[in-house]
Amino acid sequence: MAVKKTGQNQPHSWLELSAINRSFGARIHALRAVNLRLELGESYSIIGPSGSGKSTLLNIIGLLDRPSGGHYWLQGVDTTQVSDAQISRWRCQLFGFVFQDFHLLARRSVIENVMLGALYTGISRAQRWRRANDLIGVVGLKGRTNDPVGQLSGGERQRVAIARALINEPKLLLCDEPTGNLDSVAADGITQLILNCVSPQTAVIIVTHDQQLAARCRSSWVVRDGQVSPNLSIMTSSETAFTASGSPVTPGAR
Repeated sequence: MAVKKTGQNQPHSWLELSAINRSFGARIHALRAVNLRLELGESYSIIGPSGSGKSTLLNIIGLLDRPSGGHYWLQGVDTTQVSDAQISRWRCQLFGFVFQDFHLLARRSVIENVMLGALYTGISRAQRWRRANDLIGVVGLKGRTNDPVGQLSGGERQRVAIARALINEPKLLLCDEPTGNLDSVAADGITQLILNCVSPQTAVIIVTHDQQLAARCRSSWVVRDGQVSPNLSIMTSSETAFTASGSPVTPGAR
C-alpha cells in the first residue's frame, strides 16, 4: 500500500527527495544523502562532471531506477513503498524523456516514432496519430511527417524525440544531455524548444555539462561525488534556486 504524508509532515512540493542514496555493490556510492524539492512550472538544470552521479539522479527522479535508501515523495506519496506496476504507470503518465542519443527507430517515419511514445497508454491509434501530428508541427517539423528518421539531421532527430516525450502530456520533462551531439546552432534551438515546454502544469529538468545551458534554467544544482548542492556560479542569473536541503536561496546569496 502506498504511504502518503499527512498533517505537518505533508510535503509542500510536487516532488521531494529526502536523504536519497544509491549504491552499486559495497564500494560504489553514486548518490549520497540527496535532498531536493521540485515544483511544476519551473525549469531546472543539473550539472557536473562525468561520473558525478547526475544521470543516476535523473534516473531516480524519472522512476527508471530505485534508490538504495531514503524517501522519494511524488504528489505526496512515498514511491519507495509502492509496487513496480504503480511505478510503471506513473513513469508513463507523469514523465517524458529526452536522451542525448535520441533512441529513435531510423527506418520508421517521424510520425511513427512520435506515436510510439503513447503505445502503452491505452488510447486509440487515431488519437495517437492526431496528437503526434500536432506535436510534429509544434517542434517545427511540419512537412517531414512521413520521412524516415534516418534521413533527418541530428537537430531534427532531437526534435522528433522531444515530440515523442510530450505525446503523453507529461508533468515533468527529463532531458539527459539533449544537446550533447549537436552543433551550437542546433543546440540553441533545441534548448529553447525544451524551455518553451515549461508551463504552470509542466516542469523541465536538463542534465548537462554546459554551464551556459544550465544558466538558462531558473534553478540549478551541481552534482559532485554523488552529493548535490546549489550551482552558486550561476545563482545570479536565476530568480530563485534551491539548496540541496530544498530551502530557497535568493540570487547572489552565499
